[in-house]
Amino acid sequence: MPGGSLTVTRLAEYIKKHGSDQVAVHLVGHSAGAIFHAALLQRLVEAGIQVETIALLAPGIRVDEFRRDILPHLGKAVARFATFALSDQRELDDVCGVGGLNIYNKSLLFLVSRALERPAASGTFEVPLLGMERFFDQPLDGDATTLRQAITAAGGAAIFSRSAAPADSRSDAVAHGEFDDDAPTMTSVVLRVLGRTTPSPENDYQANAALLSGEQPGVTSRSITPTQPFKPAAEIHAPGETPLVETAQPQRARPKAPQQPFGLEPEVAVAPRSGSPIIDVLQSTGWMLEGDETSAAAPASAKRKKPSSAAKKTKK
Repeated sequence: MPGGSLTVTRLAEYIKKHGSDQVAVHLVGHSAGAIFHAALLQRLVEAGIQVETIALLAPGIRVDEFRRDILPHLGKAVARFATFALSDQRELDDVCGVGGLNIYNKSLLFLVSRALERPAASGTFEVPLLGMERFFDQPLDGDATTLRQAITAAGGAAIFSRSAAPADSRSDAVAHGEFDDDAPTMTSVVLRVLGRTTPSPENDYQANAALLSGEQPGVTSRSITPTQPFKPAAEIHAPGETPLVETAQPQRARPKAPQQPFGLEPEVAVAPRSGSPIIDVLQSTGWMLEGDETSAAAPASAKRKKPSSAAKKTKK
């Protein structure tokens, strides 16, 4: 994991320069992000860097890998741990779909567990995943302790949606992909990062929320409410012109990229000559389309044939 190792190396250098009291490390990962953070945690432990909190949302990591890479560090190198997941019923009610078509009538983790992971033992068809409640009360391999008991004994918490209390253990996600947009879940994550059990108004999660007025990144401000809109900015005009004040509506939804004009495909954008990058490269090196009388790459002596989609090398 070169990127993670480089991050930890640079982080260790920063801590050495500024002091560990100036740095707090919090890891939050969704789905396959749990697998990344399990590997990242190993690098952090090797570097002697303390992790304040880990919060995993619908984690797709295998239970055996969680026991090996994360569980031994809970309460030691990791001060506080929590995992958020769908209840078993919500997992069954979820669907995997694309383009409005449901292709699998259960959650993505069911698909991963039953089809995309290889069981450690023969005769089984499911691979236990940390993000699935159905495996929390089963004895761990070679141990009478259950996964739920092991996490609780290490000081961690397992939260399953829907959960309404306590304040730092709430979740109301109804699908695998909803956790990072679910206000109760994300507010609970924020409270755990801050070490609080009772939320203040500024702790309530708002999707795509702007910075508080006058707030700088990394600087906490509690002087105003998070819902206060930005002050309008005046556009600069030439002397003598009346200044025009432009305002914008508060952003309340996830930004979306604008559609390509006229349905322009990426291949066409990078290959304006023929619409195909491959054909453009071939033509630039002397190939031509059969029947193409206008190809600049075709010599005058090239023999013309009937139009065809095939390309051939021109005669020299």
